[in-house]
Amino acid sequence: MELDGVETRLAVYGTLGPGGPNEHRLAHLGGAWVAGTVRGHLRERGWGAAHGYPGYRRATTRVVTDDGPVAARIYELATDG
Repeated sequence: MELDGVETRLAVYGTLGPGGPNEHRLAHLGGAWVAGTVRGHLRERGWGAAHGYPGYRRATTRVVTDDGPVAARIYELATDG
C-alpha cells in the first residue's frame, strides 16, 4: 500500500460524501472525489448514529480504488469513551 500523500487523502462516507447533508463541510478542501472501498464494521453509536454514520477520530486505512489501493485517513468510532 502506497503511503505517500496519506495526510492529504480523506476517505469519507455517509453524511460527508457527495450528496450528503454535510458535504459542504469539505467543499473548501478542494481535490477530487474518487470512488473506493474500505473494509470494516459500521457500529451504530456516536452523534452520527441517527444518520447511520458514527465517527470521532481519524485513523489510517486502506482504500481500494480502480487504480489500486491507497492509504487515506478515515473517521473511526472512538472506543475509549
